[in-house]
Amino acid sequence: MNASSSYKPFSGMFRRKVTGGRRIRLPAKFVSGPICRFRMLIVQSQFLRLIPVCDSSQAAPMKVLETQVDYGEVEVRNRYLRVLRQITGQLFKTGQVVVLGMLNVIEIFDLAVWQQKQAAALDNLHRLGSFQ
Repeated sequence: MNASSSYKPFSGMFRRKVTGGRRIRLPAKFVSGPICRFRMLIVQSQFLRLIPVCDSSQAAPMKVLETQVDYGEVEVRNRYLRVLRQITGQLFKTGQVVVLGMLNVIEIFDLAVWQQKQAAALDNLHRLGSFQ
């Protein structure tokens, strides 16, 4: 049980959610600075990477936060919401990953899983429509 939580590239930054998946808190130093927006990638199906994308006019080096994460929820709270404002409430795709932001929780899906969910939802709609 402790084997999965032994991977700690940045100590003290993450708290583990016991029941399924993992929740990540962004550290204050990661959010501060000239960060315009975030791109989210999942690398090798189990690494979540948050990459701040800055204007080319700003010479600040890119800070990259990477940690092991299961598909599930990434929790972003309070002041981090201001930084991730353009993500929350929106649906966007980056490569093979779908990020669905609602309120203060960002859900990460593998694109194939997302398409299955969409297909199932459409299927249910068609079934409901055929009964009427």
